[in-house]
Amino acid sequence: MIRQKNIKIVRVDWVDSFKTSGWTKYGKANLRCTSVGVLLQKAKDRVIVAQTISHNEKDSVADYIEIPKCSIISMRRLK
Repeated sequence: MIRQKNIKIVRVDWVDSFKTSGWTKYGKANLRCTSVGVLLQKAKDRVIVAQTISHNEKDSVADYIEIPKCSIISMRRLK
């Protein structure tokens, strides 16, 4: 259960993956992303960040993202 006193707001800078289809000119994609939200879980291989959490419904979250740790450039807690 997510408790209000345990809420950690984080900023995660990370690199997304990129895919093409068919013939195209090769070039490096710049896919650096930033996600800000409530840290739900910091697992061995990923972090999970939610945009919104409910204080009325047990474990109810909206719009969460799982970011593989191998894609993370930096993560810091915000106040």
